[in-house]
Amino acid sequence: MIALLAFATPFFVHAQIDVVTYSPYHNGPFNVLMHGHVNNIDDLAVYDSVAVKCYYRPAGAGPFLETETLIATRDHGTHFEIPAFGLTVGEDYECQFSASVNYGPEMLGAVVEFTMFAMAAGVPETETYYAEHISNNTATLIGFVEDFAADSTASGYFRYGENPALLDLVSPTVNVIDPFGQFEVDIKGLPSGKIINFQACATNLSGESCGDIVHFLTPNKGNIDVENLSMYSEDDCEVTFDFGVDIGDRPLPAPATFKIGNLLGPVYTREFWYQGFGAQGITLTNTMLAEAGIDPELPVIITLTVSSYGEIGKTGGTVFLGDMDCDEFAGEGAGLRLAGNDISIYPNPAATTISIRNAGDNATFYIADLRGKIFGQYALDIGTTDISVDNLSTGMYIGVFESEGFRVTKKFIVE
Repeated sequence: MIALLAFATPFFVHAQIDVVTYSPYHNGPFNVLMHGHVNNIDDLAVYDSVAVKCYYRPAGAGPFLETETLIATRDHGTHFEIPAFGLTVGEDYECQFSASVNYGPEMLGAVVEFTMFAMAAGVPETETYYAEHISNNTATLIGFVEDFAADSTASGYFRYGENPALLDLVSPTVNVIDPFGQFEVDIKGLPSGKIINFQACATNLSGESCGDIVHFLTPNKGNIDVENLSMYSEDDCEVTFDFGVDIGDRPLPAPATFKIGNLLGPVYTREFWYQGFGAQGITLTNTMLAEAGIDPELPVIITLTVSSYGEIGKTGGTVFLGDMDCDEFAGEGAGLRLAGNDISIYPNPAATTISIRNAGDNATFYIADLRGKIFGQYALDIGTTDISVDNLSTGMYIGVFESEGFRVTKKFIVE
């Protein structure tokens, strides 16, 4: 009896692959990169091949179209990108990745839906706008992507720092979803009292661009808040400035400085210690102002600063003291007021022109508003000088006369 030997045909068990479909990447005005993974491909034999493609169609309608087929081996890696062309902007699509080993059974990933967006063919054009909501250590930075309607895949971020030549800090990246292309990022941890330079940048699949560098100043506030600065006067001989300070848990007393002065003149300075007992006040007499060369009938600029252990709180502004004429007023200021008795501005109110009379020789005339803003400087002639005011808005103004160390002020109205 002859025994028959049966030789089994070799049978190879392939590794079980797993197919995953991901959302596509937009890759141009009318095409996308289908994006999928073939897991466990590195477990295949060296002679195995994998055929990978992607099916796609308008969502829920019509037959599936196919991308080109990629043939890969286990050395390819798990990540696959395959282009699909001719898609319609604004239409919804669905896609599904497919893979088979040695042209065997097809393994399919899940169906993923996406919308075909328009996309710019080139690098986005980026503009740096401005910063808003600025505090001593935070700000909101705003940028803009031009022609955003053609590039809905752009993302934006900001580079910023104190040195404009080295913007070494980078904000988080945000998707540009505003229909006009504006994007913004909230920044924290900024140093107080510093100039912060920043520029907006935007990226898409075509590249990156950045706008111009602009800057803003963070307030130097720290933990000290100087507040509620107010002014009152019980008579014509003195004025008192009240204020409050929130110094937090810092030690008291704290050094403070009060300054007051005319826009065009000297400054009176008083240094003192803030004691922290509620509101405090600074009282000035007209004699003090006169000795400092300050004219109370002109707008005055005041600043109040309180500091402690490197932190600084500051407030101030421009105020109008008004008439402080009383018997105590002495010094050069009184002479100025007497010298001005013969000077006149007419007509008052004026429409287009004012005439200055009896100002004397070598006199200079300034026009300022009640906040101290200067609108013009003029050399006056002996006798009468005509000055046009038709460029001024309706309101009250102050005429300032200066000559040989004397200063006189006169109010007038433009109607």
